[in-house]
Amino acid sequence: MKKIEYAKMRFSEREKANMVTEIGILQMYETPYIVNCVEAFDDKKVAYIVLEMMEKEMTKLTDR
Repeated sequence: MKKIEYAKMRFSEREKANMVTEIGILQMYETPYIVNCVEAFDDKKVAYIVLEMMEKEMTKLTDR
């Protein structure tokens, strides 16, 4: 899980809106090429993003 504290990151309202849009896009797609977003929620001060657990280390694209 990722925890993003808005005050510490000094996000503007526009940046918060962009982040919400990006999370929505992540939730729409399931692909082996990115870590999938399972759930996301916030309480106006902190955003929580639950991502799938990675079973092993990422490899370089050239290592396939």
